[in-house]
Amino acid sequence: MSIKDNYLYANSFIDLVVFDISNITTPVEVARMKDQFPQALPVMEKNYPVGVIDKNLGVVTAWEYRAVKEEVNDVPLWNNCINCMEISAMSFDAQTSGGTGISGSITRFTIINDYLYVMDYGQLRPINISNPLSPVASNPVYTWRDVETLFPYNNYLFMGTTTGMLIYNTTNPAMPEYVSEVNHMTACDPVVVQGNYCYVTVRSNSFCAGDLNQLDVIDISDINNPVLQKSFEMTNPHGLGISGNALFICDGEDGLKIF
Repeated sequence: MSIKDNYLYANSFIDLVVFDISNITTPVEVARMKDQFPQALPVMEKNYPVGVIDKNLGVVTAWEYRAVKEEVNDVPLWNNCINCMEISAMSFDAQTSGGTGISGSITRFTIINDYLYVMDYGQLRPINISNPLSPVASNPVYTWRDVETLFPYNNYLFMGTTTGMLIYNTTNPAMPEYVSEVNHMTACDPVVVQGNYCYVTVRSNSFCAGDLNQLDVIDISDINNPVLQKSFEMTNPHGLGISGNALFICDGEDGLKIF
């Protein structure tokens, strides 16, 4: 999800949904763009008997046949979602007086000026939100890597991928363009930016593979030629945030570390 002014933008399976949160206790859905993220459907009809899936009734995420006997509790209980892999992150720093929220390091939604950018597998989707009640999607921009995270800074998009960091400019907001990159061995890779430096953590993970666990500090004073300055050994970093002169890293079992 991502927030600008009094509007919150979120994905609901294959739809993009806009909520008016001017009254935070009673958010109201004000717009819905249907079928924006078709790849979010984890089950394809070809894998199931013809006629079993009726997409008009909803989205099938997983199933199995079995006979069960249950005692029902009338108090609703939350069951962990099956096959949910995507992680969304709220803003690291909320702005109560309006404006745009600052993205967390593991989000695939981010906002620059009047555009919402959504990472949908190998596609970066620019969406014009100058009118929140009527968002307009531009053609997707295809990336050639497995992009996991987005972070906005000074009209640039910094993308964490499983094999390095990509930088795109938004000079043409409807069609971001590649600028430069920094590569590393295969690993999960979120990023935050401040001033002339990017802070990138890489970690080992069953989805991303690799065995690196470290913090990389990258000099971006020349945006066209980012340079790795130094690496710090970590335990298993799972996201980071920056505020003022403090860098916060969630380092697995070691807990929160502050630099």
